[in-house]
Amino acid sequence: MKRKLTLLLLGLAPCLLSAQSPVGVYGPMNVSSGGNLLSQGTVTVNANSSQGTGVIYNKGTITLQKGVSFYSNDASSAVLLNDYDNGGTVQLTASAGEVSLHKLFLPGGWYYISLPFNVKLSDLKDAQGNTVPYDSFRVRYYDAQNRASNGSTSGASANWKSYTAADYATVSLNANQGYIVMVNPSFTQGLEVTFPATVDAKLNALYSGNKSIAMNNPKGASLLEDQGWNYLGNPHTANFNMSNTTTGYPATVYYWSTAISNYDFADLEAESLTVRSFTPVFMQAAGEGQSFLFKNTGLTLSAANPGLRSTTSSFSFFKLGLNGTGSYSDACNISLGDSYTGDFRIMEDGVKMFSPVEEAAQLWSVSNDGKALCVNKLSEKGTSIIPLGVSLGIEDDYTISLKSNPGDFEQVMLIDKETSSSTDLLTDSYTFHSGVFSSTDRFYISISRVPTGIDRVSSDGKVLIYAQDGMLKVDNIAAGDNISVYDVSGRMVFSGYSTAESYSASVSVKGVLLVKVSGTSNASAKIIVR
Repeated sequence: MKRKLTLLLLGLAPCLLSAQSPVGVYGPMNVSSGGNLLSQGTVTVNANSSQGTGVIYNKGTITLQKGVSFYSNDASSAVLLNDYDNGGTVQLTASAGEVSLHKLFLPGGWYYISLPFNVKLSDLKDAQGNTVPYDSFRVRYYDAQNRASNGSTSGASANWKSYTAADYATVSLNANQGYIVMVNPSFTQGLEVTFPATVDAKLNALYSGNKSIAMNNPKGASLLEDQGWNYLGNPHTANFNMSNTTTGYPATVYYWSTAISNYDFADLEAESLTVRSFTPVFMQAAGEGQSFLFKNTGLTLSAANPGLRSTTSSFSFFKLGLNGTGSYSDACNISLGDSYTGDFRIMEDGVKMFSPVEEAAQLWSVSNDGKALCVNKLSEKGTSIIPLGVSLGIEDDYTISLKSNPGDFEQVMLIDKETSSSTDLLTDSYTFHSGVFSSTDRFYISISRVPTGIDRVSSDGKVLIYAQDGMLKVDNIAAGDNISVYDVSGRMVFSGYSTAESYSASVSVKGVLLVKVSGTSNASAKIIVR
């Protein structure tokens, strides 16, 4: 029976482990300052099992004569955190065996994986040590240049390219890059694959100092939101807090979440995200010659879920959530700040990565220039009306709610044009029933910091009356409707007629105004024009 192994070396003489007794780490192994661990057998650091997850935390010296094997599964990944700043070193002797990752792949879906070392496809082995043939195993890479040239706002198959049978003889999987993997369905019990590091990559894989990854910036004939994509891997054998990175600009990080069958994300300006070892993430480069620096201060034993990050930036932020009754869900972020433009900018916003799963629930907001965004950063000017995009893959009951709230908004109003209803998400969530559905013209968010008691939407809940960027705007009306504006004394200060379903005008009088719509549509609302 395997037992949970916990070793704590506190400046003692070297601990000699017999070559005939490989070390299996199923729990925490701590090598403290001054401690020495000499392993003459292969050290196996296991993933989550009935015995626990293997974690080695080293502030001393570990000498490996037979190498180290890491295991990873859906629940967790093995961790070797070498505390480089506090004297932690890992040495490989000249006779050292392999440094490798072992992972069990079950049939029926794609796995997302990265490696902190180079691996030749021809070196892949199964659990019996046999070479993994091409027809047993598929590996795909993300073709960012294809996306830049031809366009795609999703992670769908068009941009994933498979290595061919001929590639398996010559191609290496590159360190710190992301890949997806699928096993042949004939392996009903799954296929355990060993990824052995090439000789030149072994020691660097265990190095725990700062690691910089150069970002590509593929360009093409497509739109800005399709340029500059990178699929990067965590370059360490430990979990990594992405707040301890630098790119020279705020970045949105995307990763696949099996739990929701969707791409999830974190805005590193507002949120924290811990990426497991051997796990890749998507990022978008904003220019040429940029690198993503993984500072060793971000190394952690924790694999906590994303959370809010304390920040000194002058912006307000909240996260909207869309949840079905099952596992399908999604979210999007909206931030308001004086320095933001409202149009899509790579250095500010995050493009929506659409799930390739047809049944998935998907939520995004629409920028001023019509881009689908999961992170939308808008200028702080009066009331904002923000269109939401919603795509639902199955019939279900769905709820839109605030998943986080900065506490400095007076009102975050969700408007449903189809049901002519409005809900303040600061106090309530909104639930609706829907079949398969996709639209960017049903749901809107109205945000304002104005004092309570001032209406942001019209009294009938269908016609939208609001101020944005100093302008009066009215939506969902009919051509020929009259729009009249009155100040607080009851004096008419403006009157006009619409020629379409939307109307906008500059109003010379600022402050609290009463707007009335009459004709085919009839509504009224108080707004503030700044």
